[in-house]
Amino acid sequence: MDDRQADSGRGRDAVRGGPGRCQRCAVRVVGGAVALSLWAGAGVQSAYAGTYVMRNCEVPGHGNAPLGPWQPNITAPRMTFLDACTTGGGFGFTFPEAIQMPKASSGLLALVRPTAGPRNAIRLVKARVWYSARLVGSGSPVSVHSIYVSSDRTPFSEVPHGPPGGEDLVFERNFSPLSTDQYYFGIICSADTSSSQDCNLLHKTPLAISGMEVTLTEDIEPKVLRVDGTLVADDVLSGFRTLTYSASDREAGLAKAEVLLGDTVVASRDLTARCAYDDFTVCPEFDESSLNVDTRTVPDGLHRLMLRVRDAAGNVRLEPVAKAVEVRNESGTAPASLRLTARLAGSSRSTATVPFGRRVTVRGRLSRASTGVGRVRVKVLERPQRPRAREVLLGTALTRLDGSFSYRLAAHRPSRTVRLSYASGGQVASRTVRLRVRTAARLQASLRGVVVRFNGRVVGLPLPLAGKHVLLQGRAPGFSWATFDKARTDRRGVYSGRYRLPIRRPGVKLQIRVVVPRERSYPYESYTGRPITLRVR
Repeated sequence: MDDRQADSGRGRDAVRGGPGRCQRCAVRVVGGAVALSLWAGAGVQSAYAGTYVMRNCEVPGHGNAPLGPWQPNITAPRMTFLDACTTGGGFGFTFPEAIQMPKASSGLLALVRPTAGPRNAIRLVKARVWYSARLVGSGSPVSVHSIYVSSDRTPFSEVPHGPPGGEDLVFERNFSPLSTDQYYFGIICSADTSSSQDCNLLHKTPLAISGMEVTLTEDIEPKVLRVDGTLVADDVLSGFRTLTYSASDREAGLAKAEVLLGDTVVASRDLTARCAYDDFTVCPEFDESSLNVDTRTVPDGLHRLMLRVRDAAGNVRLEPVAKAVEVRNESGTAPASLRLTARLAGSSRSTATVPFGRRVTVRGRLSRASTGVGRVRVKVLERPQRPRAREVLLGTALTRLDGSFSYRLAAHRPSRTVRLSYASGGQVASRTVRLRVRTAARLQASLRGVVVRFNGRVVGLPLPLAGKHVLLQGRAPGFSWATFDKARTDRRGVYSGRYRLPIRRPGVKLQIRVVVPRERSYPYESYTGRPITLRVR
């Protein structure tokens, strides 16, 4: 028997009803939220193939990202999954009181590669996990297991670290990108089926994960859907022009767009600030924008005009717009350039995060050679932060004699990009500010005996067609917040549910709160509600 066959055998014995049972396991265990790092490779490597990173929680050198496609799979009774990433903690499998795992039970996190739709081009290549294993106890041993499943449903298992465990460990696994479809990481009690004892642990959180990183790869170029604007309207160009485009990339997501006259980049748009790194598609799938181009940055003469779009994996689409355009700017002293500044009131930055319902004012100044332009109207345009959203004209802001202006934005609106624009004499001045809005939610709860009933409403609209996920978190005195239930709203934002406490302790005060996580299809930032206190009677 070779090593591959041996690994396969160990994988089948690792978990009863788990990855060893091929497709059924893939459905049951597809919920991994472990802290690890994977790579994905495209089916056929080409000259444009690139890699990119999906990360979660506290990956060294990076901030937090939502759990994304990871989900837990637990077969051990009373074991729960704790997700404290948003509050500065990590992920983990934990027990409330009795710390016992029956033989062959497990707590695993899983990631399953998409096998349908555009994301099918994404492949898994590598995984890295930062974790602590606290496996000291009695009875049968508890082991940390790394299990990957090939496209022919064959599982391969390994033990990155056995008993008694250790703190601040790092595990890394490279995959074959053409044949690996699933990955699991977690703990298993007595993977050796010959053992007859359960596992008794001394630590209530035997596996704690502080960070995970997934590296992916794909080789599909972005798509350019539309190109127009004053830059392509004439054969002879001068002064300031605009180029409007729309592009998409449903695999890795869009990272950057650039306008080239010849070999010179004359305008660019960097989308990496909008990359969430929390799913297989780490950057925006769709982007539409208008870029301002100063034709005086290139010498007069004939130039080739192109739009270059790059995705998060590094794949590039070079879209020819015109074989030859003539740039002809008048000789001599050029007219003083327009200058437009803008910021959100109360902030020195062009980006701000505000609670739902708060009104925000944009303040700015339009000038020419440091002198105000007098009373003119500056256009105010807005684009919601959701896929395929279009930019719409909100209105105009009238400047004062010194060129300063202000414009009050509507409240009760989602996260959005606001663009201020003014054009005169062939010159265009434009400035963009970004407003991130935290959603809001209401929560009511009651406790009778051991049954908690809760209901509420998410008030940030619009909601996804399938409703919005919300998390219900609770804590007892001396414990940290932990998610005990999940709910999905209806189209009005209403949610409800009930939860049965595992233990009744009269006199104990419990706290619960609602958390509305950030999602790609929901144009709001995450929200954590105020806690409600319930007394057990």
